[in-house]
Amino acid sequence: MFTRTTAATAIALAITAHALAQPALIVTPTTIGPTDTTIIDSVSGLPVPLATAQITVRNTTLTMNGRHSIASLLLEAGTPAAVLTHTANTTFDYSSDGSDIVAGLELTITGSATIQGSGPGLSAATINLDGRGHPASAGPGGGQSTFEGAGGSHAGAGANANNAIAGPTYGSYITPSQFGSGGGNDINVGGTSGGAGGGRINLSVGGTLALDGAISGNGLASGTSGTPGGGAGGSISITASAITGAGTINAAGGSGWSVGGEGGGGRIAVAATTSTLPEANIAANGAAGG
Repeated sequence: MFTRTTAATAIALAITAHALAQPALIVTPTTIGPTDTTIIDSVSGLPVPLATAQITVRNTTLTMNGRHSIASLLLEAGTPAAVLTHTANTTFDYSSDGSDIVAGLELTITGSATIQGSGPGLSAATINLDGRGHPASAGPGGGQSTFEGAGGSHAGAGANANNAIAGPTYGSYITPSQFGSGGGNDINVGGTSGGAGGGRINLSVGGTLALDGAISGNGLASGTSGTPGGGAGGSISITASAITGAGTINAAGGSGWSVGGEGGGGRIAVAATTSTLPEANIAANGAAGG
């Protein structure tokens, strides 16, 4: 049987979906796993379905892993500011056969998303995936670990460090979906670990993304003893109907120590029907030399 969907029906469905939306305030550290379907509202103590949750994060960190859909998101500025992140180097196979593996976080927001900027006495809210990718010396572009550590690679090549060679570049500039690779370790006695690579988010916003805070997936700097390498930047993919604000989006490489190699830059893809976010505020640079 064929059923025609009229404009009036579509509007009615949208109104119904909006009416079903439920606020969920998060004020204590909270983790949502890959198969979780609810989030606990701090006010009522009751579970709210993620699909209809209007989530506000206040003065704490919300960790989300895997693939999820929510109604709206507000990350508030504060002391401390709200943070959205994922667990380091986390993946989940939704297919159980390797055909649908999600690295980091894939988040669909059917409504709007707001990441507040700093104000008097308030720090800016962030989606912070710094160092949440591959650990030191690991990943497709992991830096080699010898008596020096090479920088991790991703979109950009890490820097070699004397005899330590940086790994190859990898990934898609159209659909970034991989973690940044870690910098190489210094294997000398007293040497320290390379920096971890940046994490990964695929963020789809049905309405407006108001970005005055920061979205970052930077590689970490290495340890500060010996000559380890820095981690590579991760992956940030954003689609939205509109993007406003004066915030930043970064997936930079991390610095190596002494003659340790610098991390290469990550990958960023942003698509919006309209955007007033300055292009200069979007960067995926390697660290100096990476």
